[in-house]
Amino acid sequence: MADFEEENLELQRLMAENVNDLASIWTEMFDEEMCLYNFKKLKEHVKTFFTELKEESLQRRGLIENEIKELQKEADMLCRLLKTDVEFPRIDDKNVPLLVLQSKMDKSLTELREQLRRRREEICELLLEQEGLCEELGEAPRPLLADPLPSEEDILEFRTHLDQLKMERMERLNEMSVLRREIKNYLNILETQVNTDTEDRLLNHRQIKLNEETFKALKRMQELYGARVQALSERIDSMRKKLDSLWVRLKTSPNSRNKFKRHTEYNQRTYNVLKDELQRCESLQSQNIKECLQQIRTEIVEWWDKTLKSETERNRFSNFHNNCYTEDLLVLHEIELEDIKRFYENNRQIFELFDNRRLLWDRMIALEAKASDPGRYNNRGGQLLKEEKERKTIATKLPKIEQQIRELVVAFEEKEQQKFRVYGENILELMEKEWEKKRQEKEKMSSARKNAQTPHPVTGRTPMSAKNGSMISMRKAPSNTNLSALPSASANSAKKRKLLQNERNTPLAKRSLVFPLNSPSVFTKPMINARNTGSTKSFKSPLKKSRVIATTIRRRSGRKSSGNKKRSSLGKTVKKNTIATPKILINDGSDWNTDEATDDAYESFQKSIDPDSRSSIIHTAFSRIAATSSTISTRSKRIHPSDSCVVHLPNPRAGFHHPLTPSKMSPAASSRKLTTKNLPIII
Repeated sequence: MADFEEENLELQRLMAENVNDLASIWTEMFDEEMCLYNFKKLKEHVKTFFTELKEESLQRRGLIENEIKELQKEADMLCRLLKTDVEFPRIDDKNVPLLVLQSKMDKSLTELREQLRRRREEICELLLEQEGLCEELGEAPRPLLADPLPSEEDILEFRTHLDQLKMERMERLNEMSVLRREIKNYLNILETQVNTDTEDRLLNHRQIKLNEETFKALKRMQELYGARVQALSERIDSMRKKLDSLWVRLKTSPNSRNKFKRHTEYNQRTYNVLKDELQRCESLQSQNIKECLQQIRTEIVEWWDKTLKSETERNRFSNFHNNCYTEDLLVLHEIELEDIKRFYENNRQIFELFDNRRLLWDRMIALEAKASDPGRYNNRGGQLLKEEKERKTIATKLPKIEQQIRELVVAFEEKEQQKFRVYGENILELMEKEWEKKRQEKEKMSSARKNAQTPHPVTGRTPMSAKNGSMISMRKAPSNTNLSALPSASANSAKKRKLLQNERNTPLAKRSLVFPLNSPSVFTKPMINARNTGSTKSFKSPLKKSRVIATTIRRRSGRKSSGNKKRSSLGKTVKKNTIATPKILINDGSDWNTDEATDDAYESFQKSIDPDSRSSIIHTAFSRIAATSSTISTRSKRIHPSDSCVVHLPNPRAGFHHPLTPSKMSPAASSRKLTTKNLPIII
């Protein structure tokens, strides 16, 4: 107790301080009677606390003492079983705390427990092994007692006995047992029995010699029946796939399908049931061959889309547009469908990665478009932070996915000795082109941004006016236009035009329409120029050779007009070379002889199933050019099958070699639109 004297004094001091503090607080708050009541309650709480604490401590001490007694009993049992003597601390030792005593005893018993567990597991394994051997060999088992445990010498002697048994029969008995089970399982699947008494004796007779001839015969039986079961399983799987496709084409009801889907086992009975159903469906398919072909073609188009086939690759399968519905045509379509499915399954990982890459790419482009949106800061909810996190995630994932695609494509090319194509292009080159296009667009935007920050002339030229300026109908500019600042013909056209040094105009101001619109406009006949020389002539006077695009309209046909006025002089001055168009006679296709065309299309079935006629084969450069030239006609037949009877005559203009240059193309033929927004642009 001397060791805890300081703690006791500290507790007393704390108690006194807290009681004094409570007394001062209660005195300020309550009267004397209420303070006495509170002190009584405080004493009761203190007594209750110490009482509960003592009870809990005594209960804990009792539990520790009981555990120590149980450990002592366990120690005595372990010493007896293991035939060892171990000294443990006793409970009557007052100098050792109970909890420390319990911990020491528990640790000292750990090793004995592990020894007992290992010994019992070893004995159990030996007894089980002996039981199996004795059952196979018909010998009496040898006893091995578990209490008391056998010594190390006894266990070693027992192991020697088991080794002798293993050397004699164990390996061959196990092998024979495995072979018998496999052969019997094969026979059950095939629903057949052995044919001879020798085979029956090998499978069922217990008293059989375990020699080399016996095992050779068993292995021959295993290989024979195993091959039959494998072939049966493959046929069943093949029939199930065919039935699934036939049921879809024939629109078989789900109830009828479920009757056959219940047969999930691979045995002879399942094979017979599926075979009968397959024959029935094939018979119905022959009766409805046109509808089945249309459904197969729909499936082929879906798988073409999944495998990202280009139009050229699809057109290689020329029988897709054949309307002569026969059994041979159906077989060709089934072969094409199987080829596409096999190609997709063999390269499923590449297609899935490419699809993920496409989603990330589209999202990246969308985020970059948002980044240039001037209103992107007018949002709430941390949208900019979310977009930035998503942008970083895409920047991390996209290179990894592309690297995986490259590795898989390289492995494919090494294995197949051909390029992996999507949409008719090499997938690796396609990804590089997309990155290059993105880089060019980024540079173009950067250049446009820089140009927007630099001053430009007030009356700049539009792209269309710069390209086809001499062919556009124009009106003369006002006389008060300042032409001194415009470049002359001797100036370099590649240089940037400078702004007019006018006090009214500033580099960042919009074009002023008031000054030119207030001046009188002088309209003259449009200048007619047969050829666009692309050169700019020098200005001689403010009213000569000065044209403005204000209300100029170019019609789709390429003819020039100015407002709603018709220029009859334009037709007089320009003479067009007219060529007489030959008459085209189109005969009715009802009297054509389709039987001869059908015979020509199917004079060789082997030529149709040749790999060159299927979409999954990569052709050489020469054959690719030939396939490309036939794409237009084949595609038109697919869109307008009724136009197959039209006679195609040669182009009447084929004899004229008149290449179109960019300067001679009319603006109406260009895909670019000229938008002036009623602004005067001086050319």
